Amino acid sequence: MLEAAMTLGAHIVRSCRVIPWLVTGRERLETRGELTYRVPSPTGPWRERRSADAETMSRYEGVRLFVERAKLVRSAST
Repeated sequence: MLEAAMTLGAHIVRSCRVIPWLVTGRERLETRGELTYRVPSPTGPWRERRSADAETMSRYEGVRLFVERAKLVRSAST
């Protein structure tokens, strides 16, 4: 997948120099003109070894994002 994205990115840069594009991922594409920004992972209970209540869990960014997205999916399906 990464190789295909790199090929596509190089083609876009060569063919359409005035079109900005945004790519997200874990790897750089290594294309000319590429700018990268490190986005930190959301906080979460990834290393917790015990159960936590809802209030404690809601303090984590990753948990809040998951809950927000789950609510969107749920409301779209009803």
